[in-house]
Amino acid sequence: MLQSFLSALMEQVGYGGVFLATALEYGCFPISSEVLFPFLGYAVYVGGKSLPLAIVAATLGAMVGCSACYGVARFFGAFLLGIGKRFDSVAEAMGAAEDMLNQYGPWALCFGRLVPLVRTYISFPAGFGKMRFVSFLFSSAVGALIWNTALFSIGYFCGLSGTILEGEANGVWMIPVGVVLIGFFFCKKRKKQR
Repeated sequence: MLQSFLSALMEQVGYGGVFLATALEYGCFPISSEVLFPFLGYAVYVGGKSLPLAIVAATLGAMVGCSACYGVARFFGAFLLGIGKRFDSVAEAMGAAEDMLNQYGPWALCFGRLVPLVRTYISFPAGFGKMRFVSFLFSSAVGALIWNTALFSIGYFCGLSGTILEGEANGVWMIPVGVVLIGFFFCKKRKKQR
């Protein structure tokens, strides 16, 4: 049942749906990429679509979402900073993103796209600091490409490997397993950094 739903979903939304979903995620909508992207990767496999084309669509979507955040920060920076300071988690993530940007420059965007929470907000400090848009776009594209490839591939190759159980609940269990493994990896990495 899940397979036919995903197959129909990919038939309906195709690469345009992948583009839109990733544009929204990178545009700071409350969608977790760690859950969404492996699910989309699995849907790409079930729908018989091309993984490389899905990753390209996802990365183009990422550029649109990132650019929207960058533009908003560049032109409405003072207003956004006032709102961001009212929420502790947002202020903390933006502070960490700004520190990374000050320390590593454009490459912070590339690596920041691989760090949960920071990856969501790092476009804003780049906009506040009026970073050159070409540098912003290139560094963001590299980081987004790595992140999208890793997460989409998890879902896609789980389907391809044939390790997914047959039956009505086909594949559902792989999504939380992937999320837990990714979460464990990043928590361990953050502990080391601290």
